[in-house]
Amino acid sequence: MTLLSPVLLAELRPWYRVHRPVRWIFSQGHDQEPICKGTARNIFYRSLRRAGLKKKLWIHALRHSFATLLLEGGVEITVVQKLLGHAYLATTARYLHVRKERLGQIHSPLGLLNLPAGFTKIRHYGILGKWCPAIHRSVILRTSGAR
Repeated sequence: MTLLSPVLLAELRPWYRVHRPVRWIFSQGHDQEPICKGTARNIFYRSLRRAGLKKKLWIHALRHSFATLLLEGGVEITVVQKLLGHAYLATTARYLHVRKERLGQIHSPLGLLNLPAGFTKIRHYGILGKWCPAIHRSVILRTSGAR
């Protein structure tokens, strides 16, 4: 199972009308077997050369990119797990990494706080709620002139 975009579907329709695959979109031989890994790999490397890409890539990069883009697009990890055919969520979790560009888009959750108008300082307390001189430093959240 995979996702098929409307654009790709429109591209594949003429090919489908000519070849009329029964079970697999891309098959080989008269018995309509799926293409073998070697054939897929050769098509991938030929496409890299035609595109002029010099970076050393493996065909698994397509699967990795697919999973990463889905996760960054907000698709739940359990859905990605199903699409990739993983039995264990830990296998899918390998795709959970953050691109540098994405880090720059993250905003502090403190910006979501709705603080009262006169609020200017927060004192740091330890785990048990007791004052910790080691981290005694006020944090100025809003400039109001008062300290």
